[in-house]
Amino acid sequence: MRLMIKTLSILAVLAILLMTPALAATTKPVLVMTDYRAAPGASVTTAGPLMPGDTGTVIVTITNTLKSPGAGTTTTVTESANNWDGTHQTPTNTWSRSTQSSDGSSGSVAIKFVGLQENGPVRVVSQSYTNPGCLGMGDSARFEFTIEADDNAADGKYYLPISVKTDDDAVYLNQYVPVVIDSSGVRMFLNDAPSALSGSKNSVILDVVNYMPGGVNSVSVVPAGAEFTFKPLQEYVVGNIGAGEMYTVNFEIASKNASYTGSPSFVVKYKNGDNWHQSAPLTLPLTAKSNTAASATADNSGLLYLIGGIVLLCVIVGGLFLFMRGQRAKK
Repeated sequence: MRLMIKTLSILAVLAILLMTPALAATTKPVLVMTDYRAAPGASVTTAGPLMPGDTGTVIVTITNTLKSPGAGTTTTVTESANNWDGTHQTPTNTWSRSTQSSDGSSGSVAIKFVGLQENGPVRVVSQSYTNPGCLGMGDSARFEFTIEADDNAADGKYYLPISVKTDDDAVYLNQYVPVVIDSSGVRMFLNDAPSALSGSKNSVILDVVNYMPGGVNSVSVVPAGAEFTFKPLQEYVVGNIGAGEMYTVNFEIASKNASYTGSPSFVVKYKNGDNWHQSAPLTLPLTAKSNTAASATADNSGLLYLIGGIVLLCVIVGGLFLFMRGQRAKK
């Protein structure tokens, strides 16, 4: 009888354990994109937009956020039995035993593939990563990709898909990296200039404005015009201009001759990251009066030469007439 009661108690406990799901403590690595940057250059220190036609770099940091490896599965079995002395039941005796199995996980994961895909006018020109190595618990790895924006890329934010595959199909990452295209660029405006240029010094003031949301570097203003002299001679070096900032430059210009047919012009050159850009030429709006006045001066000079020639001819003819008359009188 005592054996039967003990057996029934054990079977009841086992039935309860079978009906209750075992709690597994197995934990897999979790991959997270903890940082990303896109910038118009090979050296990415701060994120920034690309302009149409720019070449840039995308840097992605992938982290294995697992803090401890899997602890395996713990199973606890509790048994109890009642003793029977033949006349009545004695107090219940209860005992437990536990078993633990390890899943053998070290918390690391082997990276098999890391790839960035193009989107719209933003193309990925570098190769994907294949079998770059393992990523341990709490470790991070940085991956760089070279991108290019089409010359006619429209302004906007483009999301480039990035995917990470591992040796465990249950551990992967699918995310998006935003890349901004902005064609605002740097513009130049005429602040002050004379309506006509003379052979002496004429001051021309220009304002250079950076409309980009990030800074630009290697900014300079380059003059052009074969009929004019400029100071500075070749270019006015500005340097760096921050986002939304303006810089004012001053040129001294003189015409080489009293008359000229063209007008001086200026362009601003600058770099967005590692990419060179140039603005459309800004031409000084010289009035036609300056050219007309120069032409009138030239016409007046020609008229004076003509009158002088006529007077000289008259003197010669008159002198010849008087000479001939004197010769006749002697005869």
